[in-house]
Amino acid sequence: MKMHLAQYITFLRILLSPLALIYLSDMDYKAEIVLAIVVIGGFTDYVDGLIARKQGMTSPFGAILDYTADKVFVLSVLFVLSIAGDLPAWITFIFIFREIIVMGIRLYASHQSITISASPIGKLKTTMIFLAIVLLLMKISYADYVFYFAVLLAIVSFLDYVFKFLKAVK
Repeated sequence: MKMHLAQYITFLRILLSPLALIYLSDMDYKAEIVLAIVVIGGFTDYVDGLIARKQGMTSPFGAILDYTADKVFVLSVLFVLSIAGDLPAWITFIFIFREIIVMGIRLYASHQSITISASPIGKLKTTMIFLAIVLLLMKISYADYVFYFAVLLAIVSFLDYVFKFLKAVK
């Protein structure tokens, strides 16, 4: 299978993930460097889908790659922020727990030829996580509230996903 531009851009997000570890170093401007990495990662999340749709190059492989890249990237950054003590571990745990369960549901559903579409709530959750990370790295005081809102959206979108799955398997 030949990869196309959108998939390369998606793959770049996976390659950026380990760079979040810079935040744990004693480098000068580490927060600014990780902020730039997060902004680039968020931009690739937007651009890859736009390019794939515009060029008519959407595919099941591209969708799985994009989903995986999103999770690897965001969870890597959240994990590093928690290790650094700048983000409560329970927030990271909720996102990790949600993604593991949803990934399991998606895997099971795909084996049963069940398609469960992403909800607008889930897409908003992803946007809010990126925004919360950016605000935290910029040391904006209300970043915590954006994280709380993202957690609420994660829980609501998780329940929505579970209910859609249960309805589909009946």
